[in-house]
Amino acid sequence: YIVALDPRNGDVIGMAGKKIDVTTGEISDSVHGVLNENFIVGSSMKGATVLAGYMSGAIDFNNNVLIDEPLTFKGTPVKSSLFNRSGRVSLNDIGALEKSSNTYMMKIAMMIGGQNTYTFNTELAIDPNYTLSELRAYYAQFGLGVRTGIDLPSESTGFLGVPVDAGQILDESFGQFDNYTPMQLAQYAATIANKGTRYAPRLVKEIRGTENDGSLGKVELVKEPLVMNQVNVDPEAFERVHRGFWAVTHDVGSRSYNNFGNYPVGVAGKTGSGESFYQGEVKEIINEATTNSTYVAFAPYENPEIAVAVIVPYIRNESVLPAGDLVKATMDAYFGFN
Repeated sequence: YIVALDPRNGDVIGMAGKKIDVTTGEISDSVHGVLNENFIVGSSMKGATVLAGYMSGAIDFNNNVLIDEPLTFKGTPVKSSLFNRSGRVSLNDIGALEKSSNTYMMKIAMMIGGQNTYTFNTELAIDPNYTLSELRAYYAQFGLGVRTGIDLPSESTGFLGVPVDAGQILDESFGQFDNYTPMQLAQYAATIANKGTRYAPRLVKEIRGTENDGSLGKVELVKEPLVMNQVNVDPEAFERVHRGFWAVTHDVGSRSYNNFGNYPVGVAGKTGSGESFYQGEVKEIINEATTNSTYVAFAPYENPEIAVAVIVPYIRNESVLPAGDLVKATMDAYFGFN
């Protein structure tokens, strides 16, 4: 699934979905899935958690360094970042996005829930219902878990899970609990790109009549861009998230460097790999562990005019995560690069 939006007004530049029949190899359109299929998106949504940290006061510009370390709580499996399974690493918000720190996001969630310190093998001391409600309220400001407002008759609001233990609230903070649609992820990307204005995705700009000879008639209706909400946070917080997204695509050691490190246009973005269980149409592999490859990006960096979200769900070979390549192909098509 690929969605491209204009972050300046919400215009839908393009949206597409494809499915493959694994028994016949036949590929079919699934564009409705852009609005109605829900997926675990993983780390691509971490920009919203960093900004939730600033909005809630969990972090501020003078106090945004946290320790990335494995977290062990009673009754909860050990939770850690992929890049750091055993050590202790100091990271600020920009570094946390660059390294894709799960722990940084979990500690923001803990502080939102009232727990400001971490002690090994103690109880997780947060109110699960309050913390989850607060996180979802912040994420909704970016379009995650709510209607995007697109001018079509129906769309999913995503799938919001019901936690069975407090540890799952921490999973929410780095994209491993609630499920979102490709369009919701694109609206989030566009809101990040324009630094805080959530526009409803717009397919129709105007409606015209038809002359007697069949030619285009006068304008009957003009549909102006619709602002769903404004994210209430200091613009400097968005600037820092932009710098984190830029580091993701320009750090020589990152997967994204090959795609965008020397790209002719400045592209900033965030990768994601959502751990999921197959829920598709192939009965033989229902509930098999799979990975959703996701990616959000915007360009040009200084004055964004396109925001892209890609979700490639249900990958059985985790070494193949193609979302970044598809974002690059989308950018190539938009900017006219071959």
